[in-house]
Amino acid sequence: MKRLMSLLLTLCLLIPCLAAPALADTPKPIPTIDYDSIPEPREGLHHYLLLCSDQWTNKLVNTDGIVIVTLDTVTHRIMLTSIIRDALVERPDGVIGRINYIARNSGPEALCKVISQHLGIKIEKYILLNFQMIANIIDYLGGVDITVNASEAAYLRRYPLDPGQTEPTMAQAGTYCFTGRAAVIYMRIRKAGGGGDFMRTQRARTVMSTLADQCRTFTYDQARDLVDVIMKNNLQTNMTLDDMIAAMEQALKLRTCVIEELRIPQYVKDETLTPLHQNYKETADLEAELPGLDVLYMTRIQKERFFNEEDYLRLKGCYELDEKLLQAAPPTMPVLHPLPRIDEIKPDVDNDPRAAYFDQVHNGVYIRMAIILALLGIPDPLTGKKVLESI
Repeated sequence: MKRLMSLLLTLCLLIPCLAAPALADTPKPIPTIDYDSIPEPREGLHHYLLLCSDQWTNKLVNTDGIVIVTLDTVTHRIMLTSIIRDALVERPDGVIGRINYIARNSGPEALCKVISQHLGIKIEKYILLNFQMIANIIDYLGGVDITVNASEAAYLRRYPLDPGQTEPTMAQAGTYCFTGRAAVIYMRIRKAGGGGDFMRTQRARTVMSTLADQCRTFTYDQARDLVDVIMKNNLQTNMTLDDMIAAMEQALKLRTCVIEELRIPQYVKDETLTPLHQNYKETADLEAELPGLDVLYMTRIQKERFFNEEDYLRLKGCYELDEKLLQAAPPTMPVLHPLPRIDEIKPDVDNDPRAAYFDQVHNGVYIRMAIILALLGIPDPLTGKKVLESI
């Protein structure tokens, strides 16, 4: 009898569960914007969609790499916005599905339109690359320096990174010059070190940002040569050769672009600069501002303020002063720096009469001594007076 009662009780508990509909987190569609109502980008603002198909050939498959490249020649900014390949959106057929299927099923233009409708920015131009095209571009640029952590190095040690290589060369964590094929393999790491697709997109941004840094010193002739290399790879795009050259010229104008990670935090502006009615100007073009400066105070980009070493290595050389650049500054403008420096002030500046940072640090020793004496209430050994009393 007890066994029968237990069975009946179990059935009573199970039947409602079996009859009830499954409780699943059904994604709610994000309201889209009518494409025709999206305003045209303002002057100087350009959006491009950079796509990478999950393939080494030109066969159009899923676009697992989706990046919006924004060039702003007015505010001097370059922005890279990655879209996770598994993002659920309303596809052209009205069905909610993964975004990386759209280009394969409906074409890259349809993907541009879908992203525009979801984000409210008009994107019309796209470039579709495959793995081999990316590898060719990286090889043309002489490779790319990438810093890998221990888990990434262990993953990459499993197999040779380039054809003809008999043994893996990724011995341990560190910075390596990656060939094109090796860089593509690095960008596709998903299971090493956790993070999944989020870290995969971060690795892709790291490679792209590093390549962009390598192109900062390009002349217009070198930029045109790179465009030729890109176009010769059977590139899939709706951009003409003139469009590509124009985009490259826009990027070259931003070679001293504002690096978002290095801006003054907004809370500092809100809590300090704005309430005190301080006039200030943010710029990334040091050369353009030098002639009008009274004082130039430089600091190192602090490694300890970054969450990961890759971002630090990418940004640490953004602002550098050498004797050639200093020629644009007024003859009486002192150059200050709290020291120690890394590479933001080149050694050839040290002999310039405007280099005041060594005197600055020397004088700072006495200032600190005076502050310590004042705080401890110790009399000045020369005058016998307490520091604050002698002011």
